[in-house]
Amino acid sequence: MLVDIRGRLQQEISQGQSADEVVQSNTAVEGYAQSNANTERSLRAACEGYR
Repeated sequence: MLVDIRGRLQQEISQGQSADEVVQSNTAVEGYAQSNANTERSLRAACEGYR
């Protein structure tokens, strides 16, 4: 699961998407987690880590 999410996140970042776009699209965690404040914070932190 986490490997899939990481791969999706890295792909979105490599396509030039900003953290806001990644959070808004919610495709990185689709099928694994609901969109909420915790998911948003985690995605934003991961985006900064992969940049």
